[in-house]
Amino acid sequence: MYHQNRKSVAKAGMKLAAIIIVLSLLASSSWQALSASEQESSSTYIEPALVQSEQSELAVIVTADSSDTAKTAVQAIGGQVTSDLWLINAVGAVINAEALPQLAAYPGVTSIVNNKGVEPASVPPAGWVTDIRVKKGIYDLNDNLAAPATFLADGGIFAVTENGNVLIVNKDGSERSRFSLAKNTGPYLTSPVQGANGLVFVVDANKQLQAFDANGNSVWTFGLSGNVHFVHGIALGAGDVVYVLDDGRFLHAINGSNGQELWNIKLKGDKPGMPVATPVVGADGTIYAATAGVGNTPQGHLFAVQPDGTQKWLFQAVLGHGFNYGPVLSSSKVFITSEQTVYAVNMADGTQHYAYNAGAVITAQPTAAADGRLYLVTQNNLIGLDANGHQLFTPFNAPSAPNANSTAGSFQTSPALSPDEATVYVSTAGRVYIPADNEYESHPMFAINAATGHELWRYTLGDNTLVTSPVVLSDGNIILTNQASKLHNIQPDGVTYYQHDYNFGANAVNTITQPIAVGAHNNIALRLIPDPGNPTITQLAYLGEPSSVWDPSLPYVAPAPATREWKFAISTALDVGADVVFNHNVRGKNVAIAVIDSGIYFDPSIRKYISGLGPRVGQHFIGQADFVGNGQCINGGVQNSGYCFTTYENSNDGFGHGTHVAGTIWNNFRDYYTGTMAGIAPNAEILSVRVLDDNGQGTYEDVIEGIQYVVSQPFANIKPAAKATTIRIINLSLSAQATTPYFVDPINRAVEAAWENGIVVLAAAGNSGPGAQTITVPGNDPYVITVGAIDSNKTPGYWADDFIPDWSGAGPTLDGFIKPDVLAPGGNVISFMYNDGNTDPATTHSSKLVLEHPDYSVTSSFFRMNGTSMATAVASGVTALMLQEHPNLTPDQVKFRLTATARFAANDNNQLGYSPLKQGAGRIWAPDAVFSTDIPLESANQGMDITTDLAHGWILKDSNGNPIYDDQGNLQVDNAELAYHYQGPVQRVLSDDGQVYLYYIADPNENTIIALGAARAADMTWITPEVMALENPTFFNNNMSWENGYTWAGGYGWLGGVGYGWLGGVGYGWLGGVGYGWLGGVGYGWLGGVGYGWLGGVGYGWLGGVGYGWLGGVGYGWLGGVGYGWLGGVGYGWLGGVNMNTANVASTSWVDDHVSSPTAVSLQSLHAEGQNSVSPTLIIAILVLVMLVSLGYLHIYRAQ
Repeated sequence: MYHQNRKSVAKAGMKLAAIIIVLSLLASSSWQALSASEQESSSTYIEPALVQSEQSELAVIVTADSSDTAKTAVQAIGGQVTSDLWLINAVGAVINAEALPQLAAYPGVTSIVNNKGVEPASVPPAGWVTDIRVKKGIYDLNDNLAAPATFLADGGIFAVTENGNVLIVNKDGSERSRFSLAKNTGPYLTSPVQGANGLVFVVDANKQLQAFDANGNSVWTFGLSGNVHFVHGIALGAGDVVYVLDDGRFLHAINGSNGQELWNIKLKGDKPGMPVATPVVGADGTIYAATAGVGNTPQGHLFAVQPDGTQKWLFQAVLGHGFNYGPVLSSSKVFITSEQTVYAVNMADGTQHYAYNAGAVITAQPTAAADGRLYLVTQNNLIGLDANGHQLFTPFNAPSAPNANSTAGSFQTSPALSPDEATVYVSTAGRVYIPADNEYESHPMFAINAATGHELWRYTLGDNTLVTSPVVLSDGNIILTNQASKLHNIQPDGVTYYQHDYNFGANAVNTITQPIAVGAHNNIALRLIPDPGNPTITQLAYLGEPSSVWDPSLPYVAPAPATREWKFAISTALDVGADVVFNHNVRGKNVAIAVIDSGIYFDPSIRKYISGLGPRVGQHFIGQADFVGNGQCINGGVQNSGYCFTTYENSNDGFGHGTHVAGTIWNNFRDYYTGTMAGIAPNAEILSVRVLDDNGQGTYEDVIEGIQYVVSQPFANIKPAAKATTIRIINLSLSAQATTPYFVDPINRAVEAAWENGIVVLAAAGNSGPGAQTITVPGNDPYVITVGAIDSNKTPGYWADDFIPDWSGAGPTLDGFIKPDVLAPGGNVISFMYNDGNTDPATTHSSKLVLEHPDYSVTSSFFRMNGTSMATAVASGVTALMLQEHPNLTPDQVKFRLTATARFAANDNNQLGYSPLKQGAGRIWAPDAVFSTDIPLESANQGMDITTDLAHGWILKDSNGNPIYDDQGNLQVDNAELAYHYQGPVQRVLSDDGQVYLYYIADPNENTIIALGAARAADMTWITPEVMALENPTFFNNNMSWENGYTWAGGYGWLGGVGYGWLGGVGYGWLGGVGYGWLGGVGYGWLGGVGYGWLGGVGYGWLGGVGYGWLGGVGYGWLGGVGYGWLGGVGYGWLGGVNMNTANVASTSWVDDHVSSPTAVSLQSLHAEGQNSVSPTLIIAILVLVMLVSLGYLHIYRAQ
């Protein structure tokens, strides 16, 4: 969403860019925004969003050789010109969408772009990636809160009930104070007001005006005398002067510091009547007050009083026009409304500027824009007026019912304007018939173009009455509340951002019928009515900003009021944006996930919960296939050949790891604080495949049996019809040491077979970091999605303090592939694991991990855990959300989409915070992965053929198929067969002094290399770019240094001297990623696979150690090795393979909490716009060349 501009680009980079862009243009396909035939007749630029829009009418800006030409073009296609933008040779217009190609073809027209809304430039709070507001608390008031609470300057809340009960809440949700006001005061019917001096002013509907400090201590009291009483609320003027009205029509001015009356004035006129609303103070200090008039033909009065207490002017409406609402101010006008007429009065002298008769009763207070526009509603119409009282557009009407027996919707609440005042929001009461859709919608809110009156979108609340006006927040989001206990936060494009449900059980409705209060950071306070039968007993709910600092006193998990809720201090769903996806009813429905792990155990309390849900969870849990040992049933189940199949009543997990992993994906409990589900894909279906024993250990054989069981899917015939019929995802949160090339390892071949059969495989990167080359099996397989961990620092939704923990495995793989592919939250993840409180190993039912790490057990059912296992589960959950929304995606397309929408870590200078060998494409973000329409339907793993990879071996055989040995008895390698496997693009070279390994990728065609990172040869720990620059090691016999980037005899230039050649971030990851990017190990396929791709061994493939192959260590391959037999190139020790009966596989190793204080990096997001409309080759060329030199770390050096 952010685009970074760089001021300078290296000349060499520009040359390289020019060469490849020219080649790309020659190879590029036509723009997709228009057909080829349309392009031949038009060179007009059309913004892609216009082509993709589903609106029948488009608000556009049309640019031509002159504004007259643009105007003529618009009129020629039947459009409406809304403005003459002569300064830029353009016009604003509204056109029919079908006429877009015709307009583009009109002679002289050069561009057509969306007429976007514009907001003041602002910087969002650093680090926040969510606008969700979490429940800080719900407070019993035991009385009616007659008016909204007030936010204080320190972030707290001050609420006064009708009978004078005061509640003060701190910013963190704790209670600051409760007390009662004097019994002879009240009722209190208006909101408190805080002055600049920090005092809080409270007025009753009797005789008392009081001031308190922010802690509730009384400071002063002002009382009325005689037979008069205060009416309406408090207005504040400069210097904290307090203005209040009484029912004797006196306006009082009170010194806010000491409570002394400064002056009072009686509002006199010709039968002015009673004040109708709280006075309003203008920018110049003038106070405006309105009265209703009296009698059958009331005459409303509008008074202007100067700050010294003298009357400035009086405006009187015509007879019969009593005022119903208070004054509304714009920059130079005061608007005041009678039953059907609105008056615009000049602030300077009180003269009438215009009077507009709406022709029907005005049903709510009008809303004014700063430039003098006014928006008002009658029962059936939204009316927009310009600064002179002329209609801006034909009134927008709530669509009528098609017959007399149906009820049409009506406008009953005030319109609201977006921050840029380009959109007006108006809500309806009742059912509205939408002719275009031929259907009814209940209580929709409409977003209307404020200039043209055209509907932009609408949001439907369903059968829930909206009784308060929409509230627009400073970020442009809109808050809607209704009587059915829900608060909706809507984005400016009409998409739900989040919603909170306050229904705490069958007998508690918690209706919301009062406007909300909004404080700093868009924190929210609102009144709840728990029992509609007793509306005078209310509660106050407080929604605040998620904490950016961990509160160590907060329990990780605590009970919540509702049966199916818990208070989770850390919401993993929030950290990947899954909460946003849930609001679109995307929760993984009909997507089945196989968790191949240590099993799943449903403890007694969870089983009780399941029984309360009826068959729902039983249907979502497919069952458990147990392959541990000889696969014999012990505690019930159905015995099958080689495995035992059980239901949730007797499935087992003595270790606890698999239960935690599955719960991370599947947790059906709701988080009290955020209102969102705790699991990432709570409606997914889970198949447990138990291959790890009660110690978390297993064999290759068991794991492979489990994988092939999933691939064969024998359970499809025994599942109830309600369940999905095929497994779409395998979660492998387990690891083994990589001791062979990927294509030799049996587990890797098994996961590739699953991948080839249409199953998405997600594998843990392993917990052996932070050193280089620590990716474990099966995460080292180039085809699958390998997941590393990000730690939220216990502040989900706040990314500024997040970091990659030391234990998360890093690449490259020993085959030269960049891993991990993505990151997901893996620190302090809370999920299921049973603790019965019994520490006796002989009699306990607790999981072994609970017994070994009791400090991490947070309740009898929940456990806190770290690891790439947890990160993998999170990524599997997001993948399930993707597959619900896009069920036809192939595994390669899923991998492409997940990596293409990931967000990489960058520091404050927009340079990479971590090497791509540590963060891959970045951290996953569910809303983009699930809903983005900018991602083309491309595939990862381009240039690699998994079918031929699996079909070919590596051992030289005779005509009878028998292996051939050399004189020493070593197996011989068949180089022709090796050509069908792949080597990753990452190469490694040892510094001349033998101290540093440099990891890089090379482009032999352009004579450049890209540095990805450097590690100490002794222990493989990473070296920062700053240290590299300081030590300045040399490479290739002193022909190249890190700092200077000299060319050397081999002819290679040096690119990326200070760092990490991370080329992604503009939506599609590495090198544009449109099918050819580094999305899972594409060899050299990063230029479309043309000429450089590892295509069946052609070019630079596995050619027996020649060139860049790792066989024999020739060229720039894995020089020196790290002790693995297959790296030495002598005898090919890896050819013996793996003994599947004895080779060990385990859950990823245990990691304790990170105890050091890592330097956090902010996580930024870059997204491409309109990528669909340009050829992949052109995108790649631009991104390869521009992003390389613009990302700060990278510099290009070419051979001379």
